[in-house]
Amino acid sequence: GDYLVSGSTDCKIFLWRAEAGREAAFYPWFEHLRTLATCEGWVNSIHYTTTHNVGNLGAIYAADSTGAVIRFKPTLAEGQARGECRFLDIDMVNKEGKTVSSSTPPLQFCRLMSGRGLSHVFYLAELDYVLTVAFDNKLRIYDNDTKRVVACLENPHECPFTDVTYDRTHHQVFLVDKYGFLFVYDIQKEKSILIHRILTEPLLSITFIRHSDEIAIALKGRVTWWKIVRDTSYQAVSEGHSGPVICVQFSAQSRKDASGSDPLKYVYSASLDNTVRMWDAYDMVCLRTLEEHRSDLASMRFCEAHNVLVTGHDDGTVRLWNLDTSSTINMRKHENTVSCILTAVLKRGEEFVLTGGFDGRVGIWDVRKKSNARPHLVTMFEAHANSEVLCILHDPHKNTIVTAGNDTVIKVWSAGTYELVGQHTGHTEAVMCLTLDANFLFSGSEDTTIRVWDALSKATVSGPAGHRRKKTVIKTLVGHTRPVTGLDMLEETGHLLSCSLDGTLKVWNYTMGACLLQFEHAMEFRCLAYRADHNEALVGTSDDSILVFKLPDESRQVSRATSATQPAPLWDLAAQLAMIAEQDGKQGKRRSIKREASRKLPTLRELEQQLSNKGAVKDDPNIPKYIPNAFARA
Repeated sequence: GDYLVSGSTDCKIFLWRAEAGREAAFYPWFEHLRTLATCEGWVNSIHYTTTHNVGNLGAIYAADSTGAVIRFKPTLAEGQARGECRFLDIDMVNKEGKTVSSSTPPLQFCRLMSGRGLSHVFYLAELDYVLTVAFDNKLRIYDNDTKRVVACLENPHECPFTDVTYDRTHHQVFLVDKYGFLFVYDIQKEKSILIHRILTEPLLSITFIRHSDEIAIALKGRVTWWKIVRDTSYQAVSEGHSGPVICVQFSAQSRKDASGSDPLKYVYSASLDNTVRMWDAYDMVCLRTLEEHRSDLASMRFCEAHNVLVTGHDDGTVRLWNLDTSSTINMRKHENTVSCILTAVLKRGEEFVLTGGFDGRVGIWDVRKKSNARPHLVTMFEAHANSEVLCILHDPHKNTIVTAGNDTVIKVWSAGTYELVGQHTGHTEAVMCLTLDANFLFSGSEDTTIRVWDALSKATVSGPAGHRRKKTVIKTLVGHTRPVTGLDMLEETGHLLSCSLDGTLKVWNYTMGACLLQFEHAMEFRCLAYRADHNEALVGTSDDSILVFKLPDESRQVSRATSATQPAPLWDLAAQLAMIAEQDGKQGKRRSIKREASRKLPTLRELEQQLSNKGAVKDDPNIPKYIPNAFARA
């Protein structure tokens, strides 16, 4: 604290010493002691730190506008012990690490080959690393011994970083820029763990406050404090897209890797920044970026059977991206935005692409590229007249296509004849998403509810005057406060997964109508995909990020434990049957529950017989008490 090092636009670095006898003054007074060096350019940054180990006096690093970094090593004055030191000798260290006399011109520690100036230099004494921030928009990390670059981070927003600070406890580097973005680079993981726009105005300076685990950020005319929240329930993948993520999909391809051991696993995402990205599902590193220049992206789907990425666009175009050759094929039949895309095996074991658009129509596409035929439209039919198709689903067991949109009606079509065979009504706002679990259809809507429908029911399409249509809704799940944007099933547990613009991800036991688990985030959730092999939920947000939520393994363990003893799944099945029976009871009707071959459900008599053979199960306090009465109603 007795010495001060300064640099200026006069290209000189001065050493100052506090004047003795002024300890009681209102402000310290320093006298010029020595000129350490004269640089080739303006001195933009100086940093000093030490490991605080015995005998270690640290080092001083200075960066100038020509891209050069100079290192000075303090040493104890002759005959002085460190505890009683009042004067420091400063020696320059050249690029070979050898000490040279302070009377000779200083040599650089490093210099940027591009010649771009440096704005900041930061010495990490514990790791023996040197950080530099340059006007070429890059952060570089140097090994202090080898003088080599061990890591480099480029600002994707094409502007220089305005400041840098360091958290020595977690080995994380914090940076800010003029567009209001905060960057966090983890040195141990060797990658960025956060790129987040925290404000819309320029961030001028940042300081890490170690004792409170906070950061202070200076803006024009004010300073803001931010609390760092660690050990969150999700991983943010933010180094990639620069716009809202509207589609995300996990794919475990059937093709093997080069060693022939495991299937290739990727995550695909599409964004309003007009890019589609392919990520390594293991560590979520971006492997490939496809850029669209003709029309805005609106939807995306990966067709695994043909290794083709299909995208839908605002101008009605359906584009096929061949990931092997990087070639594209454009097909345009929709008259407006292609809002949703689905792949489905419709006939002869061949996979087709289904698209829905704002023109209210559904298209069936053959995307195979054969010697005698190019990818083409098989057929197109009007699904929602004077309305927009927002989501589409294929039921392989009944060979039907389910569509929904902003007319609030869910329609069921024959996948063979494309004729309307039924519809479900009940939502009061647009239906945003659909998913299926055997004979239960789920829909998420802008009215903030999730509805469970009886997919077996043949809802009346038309009938004589005064005919009352049969209600097919079984249960309504209420919990979200804004539109529901994504639905998926946890196949191993039978739970429902949902996300919403309210920034929540929920896990539901839909048979009981209860929310079992909830994750919250500050951003809006735009899309959802479930990764079964890691029990993770992938969520696309409105701020260009993909969030990876690790779901608790307890639900899996419970599911495996109960499957061995069999009674619990029977009771879960009974609860599902009770839902249908309860709905029929409200309508004052009696009907039989048909056995569905795809699910291999037992009849009620077979179910009762299996339950009667498990006498101990009847006394299980975990079994819902209302279920036996449901059998009587059914």
